[in-house]
Amino acid sequence: MKMGIGFAWALALCGCGGDDGGGGGDADSDTDTDSDSDADSDADTDSDSDADTDGDPEMCGLEPCGGDPVGDWTWDESCMAPPPSAACTDAEISVDIALTVGTLTLSADGSYATSSEGTITFTESYPSACVAGAACDAYAATLPPPPPSRTCVDGADGACDCEGSVPANSTDSGQWSVAGDVLTLESDVGDVTEWDFCVSGDVLTMRNAPIRRTWSR
Repeated sequence: MKMGIGFAWALALCGCGGDDGGGGGDADSDTDTDSDSDADSDADTDSDSDADTDGDPEMCGLEPCGGDPVGDWTWDESCMAPPPSAACTDAEISVDIALTVGTLTLSADGSYATSSEGTITFTESYPSACVAGAACDAYAATLPPPPPSRTCVDGADGACDCEGSVPANSTDSGQWSVAGDVLTLESDVGDVTEWDFCVSGDVLTMRNAPIRRTWSR
């Protein structure tokens, strides 16, 4: 998978708006999760909010089916399809979302509450074609702002390999509603997020590109 990621974009996983891990309000100032496919074509290396945030459409997909989402749900797993990076479209990245706590309660009165604790860990490998002979630490300094724990070292064949993590700790509450196979969450602070969803037995699957979450009850 040839993808790239920036720190600010990764933080979006922690909140309920375009997020992950059963978390609350969007921890990222970039709340644009629309489906436009035209990635930013300029050469800047900042965490540009105009870039396509849908990621690989073949990853983290969902056939929405709607259903009755009322219940107490526990996080099972999450999938994230990172979008291409303007800094290096050939960068390889993997993301692991591990929660020790992940809960979502959708009450019959239309209210919801959600909480998460855990860690989002990612690894990146920038090939020599992007590094262009620069020292790894110097090249890393040109990338979008990293999390505090991000480290980069020289990789094989002139590549620059990086890894880092961010916490996925958050809480949120508000009102929910359903229209067809779309679940809308409106938080108490006014954030509104629409999720395609499907309830199948005791499994709830929700998708807001590039994130898919699976819950059980």
